[in-house]
Amino acid sequence: MKTHKQFLLSLIVSLMVFGCFAQSSSEVYEQKKEDFTETILKHKWSEPNKIKNIVEPIIVMRIGRNQKIGASKFGGTPDLPEGTAWPKFKGHSMVFFAQLNLSDIANFDQENVLPKTGFLYFFSYFEAPEGDYGAEYEYIKDNADYKVLYVDKPLTDLKATKFPKDLVKVYQFKPSPIDFELIFQIPPTIECSAYDVADLNSDDAAIYDQLISDYDNYECEEQMILGTPCPIQYGADFDWALSYLDITDFQDPIQREKVENIRPEFINLFSFPMYDIFEKIGYSNCYFGITKEDLKNEDFDKTVFIMQGT
Repeated sequence: MKTHKQFLLSLIVSLMVFGCFAQSSSEVYEQKKEDFTETILKHKWSEPNKIKNIVEPIIVMRIGRNQKIGASKFGGTPDLPEGTAWPKFKGHSMVFFAQLNLSDIANFDQENVLPKTGFLYFFSYFEAPEGDYGAEYEYIKDNADYKVLYVDKPLTDLKATKFPKDLVKVYQFKPSPIDFELIFQIPPTIECSAYDVADLNSDDAAIYDQLISDYDNYECEEQMILGTPCPIQYGADFDWALSYLDITDFQDPIQREKVENIRPEFINLFSFPMYDIFEKIGYSNCYFGITKEDLKNEDFDKTVFIMQGT
C-alpha cells in the first residue's frame, strides 16, 4: 500500500501530466505568442509596443505521415468528391500542387481567418519542361492559368483520383504528406504592408533590418499559411495587389494609390517553394493570396497566384 506521501506525490505528478495534455488550443496559442514576443523584445527597441503589434501567427508545414484519403499533402493526386473535375486550362490538365484538410489546422487558426472545415486544392497549368531549368511561365499568373477549389464535404465523400492521361509525365509528382505546426514571427521583409503600418522610427528600423538579414540567412519559413510569406523579390502583397487589380502601369499615381490601399487586405492563403517537390517545373516560390472579404465570402475563384524567382 502506498504511504500518504507517495500518494500525494503521485497525485501531483498526475495533475502535472494531465495539465499538459489538457491545455487548450487557445492556451497553447497564447503561450507560444508570449514566448516569441518575450524573445523578440529582448532587442533594445525604443518603441516595443509597435513590435508587439506586428507579431503574427503562421502555420508552417512539416513532413507528415498520414497518407489516408483526405489527408493534407503536396503532390500525388487530389481526393475529390464524385463529380468534381480535375481543372483544365484550354483543354489541358493542370498540375496538382496540394490539398489542405482545413480541420488539420483549425486549432492553430485562433483568429478564425480560415474556414474550420472542408478541403482546399491548388492547381496551376504549366507547359512541358523546356530543358533542365523547367517550364517557361509568367510570374504573375493569369487567372485562367490556375485554380483553387474549396470543397466543404465530409471525408467520406472523398475519393482518390488518378492522374489525367494528358498530364505531362514529369508533372505527375509523388505524394508528400504534410503535418502542421503553429509558430510566431515578425514579418520577414520590410517590403510588406504590415511593416509599413508599424511606422518604426529610424533606430528601431535599423534593428529590424538586422533581424531581416538574419531571416535571409537561415530563419525564413517558406512552406506556410497565414502571416507574411518569405519573399524572393518584393513583398508578395504588392504582386497580389497588381494581379488582383490587373494593373501594369505602377508609375501612374492613381493606380499606385489603388495598389497601396488594397495591399493590407490580402491574406497569405498558401505559399511554398517549388524546389525539391516541384523542381521539374522550376525553382520559383509560389504564393496564393486572397483578400479578407473574398475569404469571408469563401470566393476562392478570386484567389491570386503569383510566383517569384531569382
